[in-house]
Amino acid sequence: MSFRKPWLIVCVALSTAALSGAQSPDDEEETGGFWPTKLMLSRALDRMVEDMSGHYEFDEAQAAHVSDVVKQRLPEWMNKNRKEITTLMNQYIEAILDGEPPDPETVAEWSKRVQPLMSEFQDLVEGMSGEFSEVMNDDQRVQLEGELAAFNTGFSFVQKKIAVWADGGYDPEAEWPRNNDKFAEDKRKERGEIRDAMKDARSQATSEARVAYGLEGSPEQQAAANAEAQAAAAAAAAEKAAVEAANASEKPTGPTKPARAKGPRDEWEVYVEAFIRKYELKEDQTAKAQQYLKSAQDERDNWLRKKGDEFARIDKRIRDAKSKEDREKAQAELDKARAPIDRIFRRMENKLFDLPTSKQKLKVRDAETKAASAAKPANADGSGAKQELMVEPADGGKRD
Repeated sequence: MSFRKPWLIVCVALSTAALSGAQSPDDEEETGGFWPTKLMLSRALDRMVEDMSGHYEFDEAQAAHVSDVVKQRLPEWMNKNRKEITTLMNQYIEAILDGEPPDPETVAEWSKRVQPLMSEFQDLVEGMSGEFSEVMNDDQRVQLEGELAAFNTGFSFVQKKIAVWADGGYDPEAEWPRNNDKFAEDKRKERGEIRDAMKDARSQATSEARVAYGLEGSPEQQAAANAEAQAAAAAAAAEKAAVEAANASEKPTGPTKPARAKGPRDEWEVYVEAFIRKYELKEDQTAKAQQYLKSAQDERDNWLRKKGDEFARIDKRIRDAKSKEDREKAQAELDKARAPIDRIFRRMENKLFDLPTSKQKLKVRDAETKAASAAKPANADGSGAKQELMVEPADGGKRD
């Protein structure tokens, strides 16, 4: 996935940009500064949630929860600190517009008033992140924790700078752009250092979170898991060869009845096995496919156990529906509740389609093209056999 603006960065930008919004005459008299109208802030927050939904691939329920949190917590914090924020922002803008740099004492006083606001804002971000995490799946939580670590790292650079200024360490010669020809160059270097530090923090936090949420093991665990998967694949291949050899050596004694199934098989397992046969996956590819299946099944089953009562209630509504309209409403509620399960399957499916090589995919594509061409005369009425598996995954497919 390409990296779009994470919500944490949008949040910072919004809280800063909002200070330059329009205001009513009464607001101006109260604060002596600029403030966004309710409509402006509402639309800005809608854009923010929309951006987050695309970035984290939220379903409707997740997006609704995030929207509720953002629209409650962020405006609440801004309004609580409105007077101080506008005063400090006005002082900052006035200093920038002045022809002379501010003295260290003025900057120190300004910085001391900014520090508690910055700490509160960081706490706000941490708190909202925790509430977002409540409805996220493990992959989304891993992504959030990586970006939260990057945010905190970048924010710490700003906090350290403000702390130096609060102690009287502001240097107009080095930090006032109009007095220093090297200012732009130094700033570019500083921004590069911050970006590198944020990237490292994101990478480390993401790796640690993947281990913590069980999406991958530690290096030692990964090595052991790979060895175990390869051994299991080799054992399965050996067992298959032994069974085939035994069957070939036996003399036929007449028609045989197929073994009776012990129970309905997991459709996801059936799908993965068909995928393995279709693309003629090798042992290492098969082992990975089975790992993807197991991980997806575990995540799905955990979700079903957690939401068992809800599914039972909806199922009862469908059975007890007295009208077509009631049944359709209950079915729509069921589809919404199943959305996370569909997302788990699509994530597994996408991982599966990364396994075959280009050569394996091309072989399947050529075979399907030939089969479709050969089937055309027999299907002049427009009907045709249903394709067992796609060559590429399609969004929105429900195979669970």
